[in-house]
Amino acid sequence: MNKGNKYCSLNIENCFNHKLFYTDTVEAEKEIEPGLEGLYINIKENNISSHLQSPKGIPFKLNLGKKDNFYCDGQILKIGLQTDEIHFLGFCYFGDMNIKVVLRMKSGGEQIIDVHMRECSIDSNCDGWYTIFTPDHDKLESVARFITAGRAKQPFYIFDRTCILPQAYEVEELFIPKNIFFHILAVTIKV
Repeated sequence: MNKGNKYCSLNIENCFNHKLFYTDTVEAEKEIEPGLEGLYINIKENNISSHLQSPKGIPFKLNLGKKDNFYCDGQILKIGLQTDEIHFLGFCYFGDMNIKVVLRMKSGGEQIIDVHMRECSIDSNCDGWYTIFTPDHDKLESVARFITAGRAKQPFYIFDRTCILPQAYEVEELFIPKNIFFHILAVTIKV
């Protein structure tokens, strides 16, 4: 856990099951189908470091060099801290999506939160159906824009999805449901 002034980047490396970021083309070409169906992000070409910050100042830690994200497959993220604000750094593949994350409290109770995420090829500032049909679309912002490598060169966005809880809870763990098109790179909580 990396504690900043008031934010804590969770260590979720044990949940990772996918690789999107590659050091260079040589590393990526060693795999049959790197990234997302041959679409990946070259670390050197995009000048990426392991620390990202959202436009609102939320810190995120990337796990570059090995598996670096997870598609949602029933993972349990251990927290063990009190918080009223959770930030998910991620993206969706094949359209905008929503998952219902279960927060399990130290007291034994549960709280379900909706986590909406945008498709990786669309900037969060784009107007359209998303802003019309998602009442809390202002809780999602683009953190970074990369240019992909591999089978195509195209913009690729990752997003900070802010989830504000109704009150501060002592959250023991988060249960992530299954959705192979919803990817999470990092989780940061307000402490």
